[in-house]
This record gives sequence, structure tokens and C-alpha cells, in this order.
Amino acid sequence: MGKHWVSVTLRELRETKNLTQKQLANLCDIHANTIVRIERGEVSVSFITLEKIFEALDHEFELQNND
Repeated sequence: MGKHWVSVTLRELRETKNLTQKQLANLCDIHANTIVRIERGEVSVSFITLEKIFEALDHEFELQNND
């Protein structure tokens, strides 16, 4: 799972829920700058952080095995 997929998907889901980056950060108990950097593709995201974000967005995700 690449940074680009995460950043695009996160932004689209957040905008679909009509949330600002700051609102999403508050829901996840994550610093707002972290959301900004993830959406810009500037950082790699841990599974735990992704889990918090997607849970706050009420969206499930699956890790896929690309053998």
C-alpha cells in the first residue's frame, strides 16, 4: 500500500464526510499536522494510525497481499 493511495483515499473519504482536516484529527486524537502530511503524501502511515483514521471515517479497509 503506497503513500499515494493512502493520501488520495484519505482526502476523498474525509471530504465525503464533509470534515476538515482539523475535525478529522480531533476525532482520531491525532495532531492536525499529521493529517495534512498524510494527505500530502509526505509521511508513511502506521497501521495503528490508519486504523484510527478509517474508524473515525466509519470506513473499513483491508490489507491486500500482492504476491
